[in-house]
Amino acid sequence: MAIIRKGLPNNTRGNYTKYDNKVFMIKGMSDGAKVVYGFLASLKSGEEFNDVFVCKGLGIKQRTLTRRKQELKDAGLIYMVQTGLKSYVMYIGYVGFNAIDVKRHWEYVVKQGNQGVSMDELIKDKERALAEDSDGDRGVSNG
Repeated sequence: MAIIRKGLPNNTRGNYTKYDNKVFMIKGMSDGAKVVYGFLASLKSGEEFNDVFVCKGLGIKQRTLTRRKQELKDAGLIYMVQTGLKSYVMYIGYVGFNAIDVKRHWEYVVKQGNQGVSMDELIKDKERALAEDSDGDRGVSNG
């Protein structure tokens, strides 16, 4: 089967999402969790949202969202930190650079006054470390 994509609107229209294609290949993760990941990845960095917004956008119930977020947490794709009463920051990672790595990078950049290591450099370091891992079949890295 061939895919013809010519003519799709480009990203400047804001209606397309960057999505780690390797997430589709995670065995044991539900389709619903992968959809939630895509929805969360579509939000702008720093955008305020809550579970009601996500549930309404995806047409799911809170209980379903909670289960799907747990799958994403277990896979290292999201990491949440409570910052106040009913207030959280959610870090979103991807296969090979999990959400806790995103959090560490963010903290480092803030600490360095935005003069820290670039995300690209951090990713390359992580990828080098994974390549040096002699484990063979590592599957999805959670840290």
